[in-house]
Amino acid sequence: MTQQRSVRYSFLSERQLAVVKFQSVEDAVELTVEAVNEFESGADQFEDSTVMALQIHGEDDSETRYTLRLQVRNRIAEIDRVNASFNEFADHQRISETIRQKVNMLFDELLNNIISYAFEDDADHEIEIRVELVQRRLSITIADDGTPFDPFAIPKPDTSLPLEERGIGGLGIHLVRKVMDEVGYERLGARNVVTLAKRLDESSSDSTG
Repeated sequence: MTQQRSVRYSFLSERQLAVVKFQSVEDAVELTVEAVNEFESGADQFEDSTVMALQIHGEDDSETRYTLRLQVRNRIAEIDRVNASFNEFADHQRISETIRQKVNMLFDELLNNIISYAFEDDADHEIEIRVELVQRRLSITIADDGTPFDPFAIPKPDTSLPLEERGIGGLGIHLVRKVMDEVGYERLGARNVVTLAKRLDESSSDSTG
């Protein structure tokens, strides 16, 4: 319960400061100064006093966050390991088979493109993958240090045309766009960062608690 300004303190000890809830950082400073002045009771001040208050904005504890982090090499065989790790994560969080298949498909498409085309040498490179489930929102981040490339800049294929008249490529990325609610790309420093998000409906995931 927030203490009111009318409450008087003979002195604020460290223990008291730990339990008092202030209206703001300014309120904390003002009440602390008042308490020190009252404690001194008009006695001569021997040293200057400094009061500093910090307000820390942390994460909302009501939103439980489940996270899967992976670092894989730029090898096609690693895609199976990513999917296996995600499927295990999905088992623990009771994510539906339908969502699982969609995520496996996007990992197949995006990681295959990165591993096959992003790197100009044969050296080992690390690809970072982060999957987070917060409430009913699944978000995925894939980062690599390959050449700059935005997969979502590829024009959407004209699916109204017969197969033989369609251009080569772009269908896999089109499917990724279709199965996810949000897709995005940024070049951050020397890294490509792809972000994707999917809202899980009631049929997709049971309560994660």
